[in-house]
Amino acid sequence: MAAGFKVRNESRDAAADRERFGKLEQALAELASQLAKEQSGLAMRYQRMTDDAGFSLQALEDRGKGELSSKVDDLTSSMKAYRARLVELEAHGNFVTSLRGQLTDYLAGKS
Repeated sequence: MAAGFKVRNESRDAAADRERFGKLEQALAELASQLAKEQSGLAMRYQRMTDDAGFSLQALEDRGKGELSSKVDDLTSSMKAYRARLVELEAHGNFVTSLRGQLTDYLAGKS
């Protein structure tokens, strides 16, 4: 005799799973897009800063120390911070890519 427990319809469960995993796919895609945008913008600023630092260093060598010395120090500190953030964003991107791959593999196994 049944204990009165009714199992849900399989197609309803499958639809709920598709919706749930679709949301997860969408969230991961959005994260990947946000990371790529931040990384791209930061890389452009980093390149401009690197160029500026090169010109400042050249001017420092040409004219000797002075007001450019502190500018070079500031640029060096900023470049280190930018580089650290770029490395961190790359790690985030790799993690999200890994999650997306795992999700794809998981869903492929469910088919």
